[in-house]
Order: sequence, then structure tokens, then C-alpha cells
Amino acid sequence: RRQKKKLQHYILAATNLLKHMSEDERPMVREAVKEIDDWVDEVSDIATKEDFEGKLTEITEKIGTVVAAAEAKKEEEAGKRRQKKKLQHYILAATNLLKHMSEDERPMVREAVKEIDDWVDEVSDIATKEDFEGKLTEITEKIGTVVAAAEAKKEEEAGKRRQKKKL
Repeated sequence: RRQKKKLQHYILAATNLLKHMSEDERPMVREAVKEIDDWVDEVSDIATKEDFEGKLTEITEKIGTVVAAAEAKKEEEAGKRRQKKKLQHYILAATNLLKHMSEDERPMVREAVKEIDDWVDEVSDIATKEDFEGKLTEITEKIGTVVAAAEAKKEEEAGKRRQKKKL
């Protein structure tokens, strides 16, 4: 039973990764999965543990490299999305803090935010996780001190309002 579950889990994982595979790889993987599915349907009641282990080895040898590459691609895409969200969150936070910045700081922050927004619009489809990390580092180096000071000023103002309410 355990070996059957392992085999079924592998088939399911391979199927779920199809969208991360190339057009050339998908038919090969679908065919291998169908072949194993058909085998499981036919002999699962009489197959031994060794039979299931053998089929798992067979399918892994046949499509394992493709499945592993698709898994890596999926992880890379997830990392890219996380980094893009971090960058967008930072830009949003900086924009929301504009009112807590000086008149001299606002244009610099707006320009840096616009530059990053434009970059995201242009290259987000082809940018890598590392590209987004680099842009986050770049904007943080450029406006991080101003944003941190504005955040501190915002917190200080909120503290004063809380104190005032207590009185």
C-alpha cells in the first residue's frame, strides 16, 4: 500500500507540474503518467511492493529529470513572486509615508518610486528573483533613510495623538 501511495503521489506531482514544463516535455510526461495510471488500475490488487517500487523507478528514470526541472522552475517563479511583492510593498509603504516627509524629500522619493514602477512594468515578466532583490536593495539604498525617518515621524505623531487622547 505504501509503495502504491508513493507512486500515485509522484504521478500527481508530475501532473501538477505540467504548466512548468515546455510544450515538448508535456506530452512525454502525460504519456508516462497515463501508462503508470493504466498499470495501477490493472494490477494494483495483485502487484507486490517490489512491483510498485519497480514502476516508481521506471517512471522516475523516464521523466524524473523533467519533473525535477519543473519543480525548480516552480520554486524560482514562487521566489520571484515573493521578491516582486516585497518590492511593491516597499514602494507602497514609501508612497504612503510621503505626507510625513519634508518638501525636499518628497520629489526624490516620488522619482525613485516612479523609476521602480516603470522598471517593474517593463521587465517584470522576464526579471528574475535576483533582479527584484537587486531593485529592492537599490531603492532601499536610495530612499531607505528617508522612509525610515518618515516612519519614525509617523509613529511619533501617533504616539502624541494617543497621549493627547488620554488627557
